[in-house]
Amino acid sequence: MAFPDNNTLDLFELTDRTLAVINEKGKVQLKNFDLSFRFSRDSNQLDHQLNFYLYIFGEEFSQTIYSKKYPTTEKIIELLISNLKNEYMYRDVREALILTRIKCLKNKLYETLQSVKSKIVALNRGEVTGVYVDIEDIKSKNNLDKNGMPTFALTAKCSMLKIDISIALAPSVSDWDQKAILDQLDQLL
Repeated sequence: MAFPDNNTLDLFELTDRTLAVINEKGKVQLKNFDLSFRFSRDSNQLDHQLNFYLYIFGEEFSQTIYSKKYPTTEKIIELLISNLKNEYMYRDVREALILTRIKCLKNKLYETLQSVKSKIVALNRGEVTGVYVDIEDIKSKNNLDKNGMPTFALTAKCSMLKIDISIALAPSVSDWDQKAILDQLDQLL
């Protein structure tokens, strides 16, 4: 799709520049494989606009458009960052990255989270009230991974049993072993 003034969009430039902006504004060092774009024609403007969706860590991060109004890489990225605040309601790129990573972790560790919750509910005689299992970022400047992202932990709490456990998660997806996490939980209980 080219517009009458022959503006063409270099997708390699778009991905490289988007990554550079995300890294700068998010104070991270993500790599090309951490982000991807998906695009589709806008159903309301089939001949005049493409929708670009930016995915980071496999989760939707923001969206932007390619149109006569936004024909350049700079304009597309400007709208992408603006949409983080206006459409997705994030304060800044850093917050968006952290919350997107948490969403990714929750999706990838869904079965593990459910197993942890089931174990604590069983200890709590089947009572679900007061049982809390979630993924949280460890808020400390010393707990950053090699890419500048905070480290995350699986937290499990039960007020009635006075359980307050935090299990640090490895930065690499390949190291998220459900059995190892559950074994660690058993040791802590």
